[in-house]
Amino acid sequence: MNAIAGMILTGIVGNVAWQAMSRTTKYLGQATPVTDKLIVGGISAAALLLLLRGTSSRDFPLSALVNPASASYLAASLPPDEDSFILGAWDMVGTQVTYEGYGSLLQFFGNTVKCERCILPSELVKNQVPKANCVGKSALLASILRNRLPAEQVYLVLGTLDLGEPGGHAWVTVQKADDQWYILEPTRKPWTQPWQTAQSLADIYIPEAFLNDQALLCSDPEMCHIVTAGACPCLLDRIVV
Repeated sequence: MNAIAGMILTGIVGNVAWQAMSRTTKYLGQATPVTDKLIVGGISAAALLLLLRGTSSRDFPLSALVNPASASYLAASLPPDEDSFILGAWDMVGTQVTYEGYGSLLQFFGNTVKCERCILPSELVKNQVPKANCVGKSALLASILRNRLPAEQVYLVLGTLDLGEPGGHAWVTVQKADDQWYILEPTRKPWTQPWQTAQSLADIYIPEAFLNDQALLCSDPEMCHIVTAGACPCLLDRIVV
């Protein structure tokens, strides 16, 4: 795997919270200690707890978060050649699923995800008026793409988006035939010049974890240290952040 980090051309930022140990809260470029939790995104710990109050967490396998079978009929409607297929899937999610900027809390336990305020692809495709935050839109886009692209070429990425005020975010990265990695921003339709490499925008998208229906991979040293041994193979020798 080559360098994976990313880009964005708009100010859309989702809020992603990580359950961790001995980490800090990152809030708009500031870092303050928080016991046993990491909140990343343009939202404070107190605000996130208020936001999540009354919501229930759910446990599901990684394969439910990126679920190719749930989006197979969407993939079947797209053009056959690879570039058109990727752009078609990106445009479908970017334009037909309304973006909502609420926070999600994700915890990883081996191959299981515990999530608060997450909508799965299998649920999203059933909604007549689909709406989701960056996590839900990224999960659906990755699910569509996995119908034709192998697992090692498609990842839902969780990390930080730095547009001057760092915040938690989720996006999708794909590797094309040229062996380059590209970032797909699912909160909007494809850019006018969509094929911009992740490496060229590495100062904006800062990945911490890559996941799909087959694997959970980490690029952040602390994240690798935190996840149960063996559940998250560290890629520091292959990923330059």
